[in-house]
Amino acid sequence: MMIVGRTANNIYLGLEDELPPNEFICWNNEELKNIKEKLKVKEKDVCHTNNASVTYHTEGKYYTIHDATKVAVFESFKKHAYTTAKVTLAPLSFVYSWTRAKATYLSSNLEDWEDNIKTHSHIYETYMKDVPNKWHRRTELWSRYLIFFGAMGYKQSYIPHQYKSYDLFTEDSLFDLFKFDRPSSLWQDSLLCLTSGKTQPSQALWKCLSDENKLELIMERLYVDCANEFLIDELVEFDATAQDIVRLFKKAIMFRCSQPNNPWLTTYMLTHFKLIMSSFDEYFPDYLADAIQWNLLTRTKVNRIY
Repeated sequence: MMIVGRTANNIYLGLEDELPPNEFICWNNEELKNIKEKLKVKEKDVCHTNNASVTYHTEGKYYTIHDATKVAVFESFKKHAYTTAKVTLAPLSFVYSWTRAKATYLSSNLEDWEDNIKTHSHIYETYMKDVPNKWHRRTELWSRYLIFFGAMGYKQSYIPHQYKSYDLFTEDSLFDLFKFDRPSSLWQDSLLCLTSGKTQPSQALWKCLSDENKLELIMERLYVDCANEFLIDELVEFDATAQDIVRLFKKAIMFRCSQPNNPWLTTYMLTHFKLIMSSFDEYFPDYLADAIQWNLLTRTKVNRIY
């Protein structure tokens, strides 16, 4: 049996975890039986099942047990498991793939999602940043296997977020507001002209950008996402200061990571989460509020009922 999830994440992050492990991979039926008996979970406690996993809820706690016999990719990690005096821990490469898969899910629990993207980003910066590209391709493949077999557990969904329409201020005017000391938005300059319009950023241009400009492009996109998805209605309709802006910004990152298009942009956010958050400008909702107050944003022609 191998421990994954929160406990494995915290060990690799170097954090103390007083809570007992709550997510396990079992290699055979005997291990499945033993862990159920140890946790004292019963069929009546089942709150979620999928192709390879069962999640139990008992005495206010959640336990997820993954059946390795139903997901072939699990078997390849067994020989690399990290065994200590107390536990058998998922190997580094597996945790990296596991957290990548979980961070590309939409989760109803933002704290769980953030735990996974922080672990993935930390492992990348600490161990994986300079390894050959073939290892990164392999971990991306493992992540896709995990997603395909649905081995991700409770309160998560691999359904891309459906973004709100720009029904009050145009996307162009929002990008113009959040551009970085440039005559035009770097994100908009990167868009390809497709049959459906300018919708997809150019990977060729992305590869030519400096590290500074890559971060700039991502921050522009996330500020606009956060503004349109969360902040505009609060600032316009209710004339209220947006609450917990950092949390909303993290939620915007989660939404963007769930998009199947442009996986290279998702990879950047997964591996540079700490950099993105350290670059976050806490005053950006103030810029939005001022722009609304002084009519600096272009409005769309829609009928709204208040």
